[in-house]
Amino acid sequence: MTGALHQLVEAQAARSPDAVALEFESATTTYAELDRQASRLARSLRERGVGPGTLVGVACERSPAMMVALLGILKSGGAYVPLDLEAPPARLGDVLRQCGRPLVVATATGAGVLPAEETGGLVRVDRMADDLAPLDGPVPVRPDDLIYVIFTSGSSGRPKGVMTEHAPVVNRLQWMIRNHPLGVGDKVLQKTPIYFDVSVWEMFWPLCVGATLVIARPGGHRDADYLVRTVQSSGITVAHFVPSMLYAFLEHPLVAECRTLGRVYCSGEALSPVLQERFFERLDATLTNLYGPTEAAIEVSHWTCVPGTPTVPIGWPIDNARLYVLDDRQRPVPDGQPGELVIAGLPVARGYLGRPDLTAEVFLDDPYGPAGERMYRTGDRALRRPDGAFEYLGRLDDQVKLRGQRIELGEVETCLQAHPGVGRAVVALKSRGEADQRLVGYLLPAPGQHRDDLVAAVTAHARERLPGYMVPAAFVVVDRIPLGPSGKVDRRALPDPAPGGHEDHQPPRPGVEADVAARWAQVLRSDGPDRRSRFLDSGGNSLLATVLAARISHELGRPVTVAQIIGADSLAELAATVGGTPAAPDQVAFPAARSLDEERLDRVATMSADELDALLADLEETW
Repeated sequence: MTGALHQLVEAQAARSPDAVALEFESATTTYAELDRQASRLARSLRERGVGPGTLVGVACERSPAMMVALLGILKSGGAYVPLDLEAPPARLGDVLRQCGRPLVVATATGAGVLPAEETGGLVRVDRMADDLAPLDGPVPVRPDDLIYVIFTSGSSGRPKGVMTEHAPVVNRLQWMIRNHPLGVGDKVLQKTPIYFDVSVWEMFWPLCVGATLVIARPGGHRDADYLVRTVQSSGITVAHFVPSMLYAFLEHPLVAECRTLGRVYCSGEALSPVLQERFFERLDATLTNLYGPTEAAIEVSHWTCVPGTPTVPIGWPIDNARLYVLDDRQRPVPDGQPGELVIAGLPVARGYLGRPDLTAEVFLDDPYGPAGERMYRTGDRALRRPDGAFEYLGRLDDQVKLRGQRIELGEVETCLQAHPGVGRAVVALKSRGEADQRLVGYLLPAPGQHRDDLVAAVTAHARERLPGYMVPAAFVVVDRIPLGPSGKVDRRALPDPAPGGHEDHQPPRPGVEADVAARWAQVLRSDGPDRRSRFLDSGGNSLLATVLAARISHELGRPVTVAQIIGADSLAELAATVGGTPAAPDQVAFPAARSLDEERLDRVATMSADELDALLADLEETW
């Protein structure tokens, strides 16, 4: 097995130097040019002391420069730490401090949001001198050297960094190369943020075999209309989706025109049988369900989906991985019986950066495998079927997945309870379907705290401290927190948030308003909405707004953007926007086209609903 990931890419660059490695909008980059630029960056990093074991931050938006940054860090022997550029400065600072205030490779965009005092300096990948020489030769890298540290939500209230070595990642990629071969004509869509570990195979799998990586624009992973257009215009053959985004993608009226798309991979959330069937109704492609936590090198099991099956298992282990189902004393349970899913073998990560206490809790010696190997307790419930395939049954703790992002409810609750007006806070994931999921915060006021202004104050408090996807989309002030027989919080007994309705119902007016209202109700699965209702307040989010935009544009022949749906103060205002001149056919097909003057709204239009809430106040004049 090749020792380091970047060596696989270097070998492919030597085999096909003139082939197109990257596509980004109208620009292309060959394998030779990508390798040359990465080698120049690696030399610059080596001169600054980077080598095996050195952590280097990456503050780059999705672009070819991002790929140069990642490959350059790996070529220098360092390990990359992807930074979420949309995270609050306090959280970015915490991550950087945990990494020892590392050197950071950045673009202009990334440099503009970093707390500079928490870094060990910046290297601008978009400002490398033309005469900068490449590396003199390869840097020795061992299979057990770190390749990256990815931070995930932590139940203690702080993010925790998962340390992953080269060997598990190379194992994962070589398994995929053998079992899911790509050809030189394949185009893989890169849309997963780099702080989500699925991005690793999404980026490097095609570059190991001579295929082309098509890089989605920043924010494009949240916009189903943009993704449909990109698949069609770029001839994408392979793509990955978290199930919630797959739902929005499949509901686009033109998804059936994505005829080049032959393979789709799903992970990050449980894939339901309903969504599986919808996939096969809408697309003529294969669907593979993958499973794996960040602590075990991306994914450790696989399942090829088949229409008509009542369940969607997570399948069988990949090469050099072992899966156990154990009871609460770490003893194997019989097939068909539920227990905790435990991962062993080569994929298991080194542990948590600077957190030996947390590492010791979940990374244990493996009593069932070869001497010296470890296993990782996932906290997931599962069972092993008689045929050897595994089925995921949910979580054993309070961790949830929302649109592919792993969230420890305890971390959010800790943040909310730090506000002096909150006596107790509980957070729950409320769901009414595949794309209709949102975090809801339940607040028990502190003694003497007025209820009226508590939600606004706590919302502002959370937005300053948590990334957008972790800020609850709605809050409910309660008189008591329901408890179950054991004395633990009974989240199922927590009330649903109010839909934002009005006591004196005003129905939509005939014409365009009624037409828009009908599709609004269909998407939100609700009765006739009040003409004064806002989409977000009625239970909507950015994924559902994408579906509504597609249906209005396709069925009514009038273009509308996600930003217009989210930004409208009422259904009536949205209908007035929609009620202009019918669009030309190309506008109906691609309703998300925007003028240059609306470029500032582009990022807003592709945000999730909870992230949008955090920006709407700052954009009042623009709206």
